[in-house]
Amino acid sequence: MKKTFYNVTEKLLLLFNRIPHDKIAHMAVGSILFICLFFLTEDILFSFAIVVIVGLLKEVYDSFSENHTTDFYDALFTSIPAITAIIVYLIRTLIDS
Repeated sequence: MKKTFYNVTEKLLLLFNRIPHDKIAHMAVGSILFICLFFLTEDILFSFAIVVIVGLLKEVYDSFSENHTTDFYDALFTSIPAITAIIVYLIRTLIDS
């Protein structure tokens, strides 16, 4: 079967729909935080470190709160946008050199 743009898009949407909504919210917060930090500091490693630390600290806070649950995957999903940015940056650096 020939792959078309619509077939690939449909498969990506099905995959995306399988991700729990709270994890998508963590990814959104991580993206916004990373973008803001990167534009303010222009330091990709610093921005990455802060996003990871914020994700971990939020989970530590949740562990002490009665109404929240602690989940390692929440911290991971908060960090995924920053990890993706580091990978793209490294690939771009390799291509440019």
